[in-house]
Amino acid sequence: MGINGYGNTLLMDNVVFTGTASNLPVELLAFHATDQPNGVWLDWSTGSELNTDRFEVERSSDPRSWAVIGVRSAQGQSFTTTRYGLLDANPLSGLSYYRLHMLDLDGSDAYSEVVSVLRKSGERYCYPNPNSGSFTVSVAGSVATIEVVDATGRPVPTSISPAADDRWVVDILGAAPGMYLVRIRTGEDLKQERILVTGR
Repeated sequence: MGINGYGNTLLMDNVVFTGTASNLPVELLAFHATDQPNGVWLDWSTGSELNTDRFEVERSSDPRSWAVIGVRSAQGQSFTTTRYGLLDANPLSGLSYYRLHMLDLDGSDAYSEVVSVLRKSGERYCYPNPNSGSFTVSVAGSVATIEVVDATGRPVPTSISPAADDRWVVDILGAAPGMYLVRIRTGEDLKQERILVTGR
């Protein structure tokens, strides 16, 4: 769901805004909000920037009252695609809303469309979910094994490579669409999460 600058509510299948809004100090190509185990990841991209100063990321629970949760300096002068990202490490529970406040060096400003994200309850370790057969596992501490099994309980072949900050990238080899169970063993503790593979 999104809310445009005229107060109209827009319904969207997922929390992605694409396109270019009028009167913006930059050409905004896309704005995403994604629920992850360690918070809500916000990323956006611009097609061009002219005298752009900064991006302020704002959050709301209504969405009427907004608070700035982070700032990213803009490229300033650019005529190629530029990508930005910010992690909301302390997100609100349930449904929340995000928007970009884009500011120019001359003091002019504009807002992006609003995107919403539903923060799911319970511990989550795998993202994105659903995915195409490639996903990241995020678990604090030492991980002994990561195993993926199909709906019948049979292990499936995977390629697992370490990433930074207690994360591992998992690729299901020859992944077929369907439900899978990811088993993550850390010492004597076994963590499990179901994922949905939608196909490549």
